[in-house]
Amino acid sequence: MPAGVTLTNRPVFPIRMRQERQWVWPASWTPVFALNLIVPLVLAGGVLDDRGWAGAYWGVAVSWALGFAACVARPALGRVLTVGGLTVACTQLVPVLQFLAGAAAVTIGGRFEAERPELYGFIDVLVTGGLLLTAAYLAGQPSTPPPALEGASGGPSPD
Repeated sequence: MPAGVTLTNRPVFPIRMRQERQWVWPASWTPVFALNLIVPLVLAGGVLDDRGWAGAYWGVAVSWALGFAACVARPALGRVLTVGGLTVACTQLVPVLQFLAGAAAVTIGGRFEAERPELYGFIDVLVTGGLLLTAAYLAGQPSTPPPALEGASGGPSPD
């Protein structure tokens, strides 16, 4: 019998295979993240000035790093965020979600616009990204059937 193969034809080293697969979600986080930047950055162009973009770039970097760290630390969460992120990226064809998230960010960060435009850009990106990340998390949740209700068979309940 060849080395590494058992009678059931399964590898002897399942931990190694699991470690190799856990990098699928962090590796796919970057392109999914980039896809989700298209419409928000176009919309931000009408709101941010030159100094605001400096904060926005930092906000994008922080958002990417936090998402990547979450995918590395929790591969199951990475799967949810990546699958949900693809769904949210598809909504950019009719960008209502992105527009609403950006409007909320402008409302929240608007008081910093005049005094500290860098902070305004940073806050706008974090709020917009946080709302879209929440939508991705909700969209990426696996659908599970509702738990069976006790006594739902139509007969008397077992009291």
